[in-house]
Amino acid sequence: MRGADKKAKTEKGWTSLHIACVNGHSSVVRLLLDSGADIEVGTTEKGVTPIALACTYNHKKIVRLLADAGAKIDRACHSGSCGCTPAMLAATVGNKDLSEYIDIRHCKVCNKTDNVLKCSRCEKVYYCGKEHQNANWEDHKKVCKSSKV
Repeated sequence: MRGADKKAKTEKGWTSLHIACVNGHSSVVRLLLDSGADIEVGTTEKGVTPIALACTYNHKKIVRLLADAGAKIDRACHSGSCGCTPAMLAATVGNKDLSEYIDIRHCKVCNKTDNVLKCSRCEKVYYCGKEHQNANWEDHKKVCKSSKV
């Protein structure tokens, strides 16, 4: 990205990444991510993150790109407002498939979406490997043990 300011914002705090996510421009999103764009930047308006916008506008490929780049999919995106997570926003606009994907199919520790496996005991949480499953066991064991009868 020659000469472009990836940190430039509109009056309402929207970056190029926000705009690319709304409009479904996955190649632009990839370019911005490769050039170091801030994936957690929120708008000044309501704190809306790029991944929240991608969920709201049903851009699954962009959601994957952002999640794989480390976007926090469990983070409430509206600071001081409704406190919705990206998955909640996807469900609100009637995209159950995407809300289930983003809610479930990511490593609970690092948010990676590639090559994740379900916890074999409860089958409710995904991990990218044994190391992250073991690292999260203290938090997960209460839910995991209570889900098996």
